[in-house]
Order: sequence, then C-alpha cells, then structure tokens
Amino acid sequence: MKILLVVDSKFLRLATERAMVRTGYEVTSAADGERGLGLAREKLPDLILLDMLLPKLSGPDVLRALKLDAATASDSGGGDERPLLRKTPQGSRRTAHSPSWKNQNSPGIKPRTFVGEA
Repeated sequence: MKILLVVDSKFLRLATERAMVRTGYEVTSAADGERGLGLAREKLPDLILLDMLLPKLSGPDVLRALKLDAATASDSGGGDERPLLRKTPQGSRRTAHSPSWKNQNSPGIKPRTFVGEA
C-alpha cells in the first residue's frame, strides 16, 4: 500500500514514517501543503495522511484541490473516494480523523494507534 504523509512536524513525520515502513507500507512524505499536493498528484497514493495546519498551503486547501482533481479524487479511477486521514488540533492535543471526502464527522484515531488503525 502506498501512503502519502503530509505533516509539518519533523519529529512526528519521521516517527510515523519509520513506523509505517517497518510495518511494510511504502511511504512518501512532505512537510508542507504545496509539496504534499504535488506528491499526491504524482504518486497517486492509496491513502493520504493530511495535517490540517500546514505551511504554504493549508490542509483544507489541499483537501479542496484533491477533491477537484479527477486523478486524486477517486481511488484507482474506480469512482471510489480515496481514503484520507485528516489530522487536526483539538485543544492542546492533536487527533487524527478518518473521514470520507463527503463525511468529515467520523470518530478520531489516537496518534499512538495511528498505524494499526490505518
């Protein structure tokens, strides 16, 4: 499975990437929204892990651009929505959410179980 990880925190990005690679995933990562959007279009990952607070291009802006681009809006051209985990700040703690493109009110995923639940 190809995963795109778009997180500006270097520590979180490297730790998550290492854990996923050890688990057997092919991971590409970006530290800002512009690079993440470019990699999403280039690599067409099976899953995108997207921070909402990013430099250069915010997470919501990346999400909108992905939804408008036919190549990135669906999974393998089959019309299914591409899976996305959206990481947002909530108070002082950060939580990941697993919404579809249309439903962004799904339950959160705790960062410690991020890889196992993804």
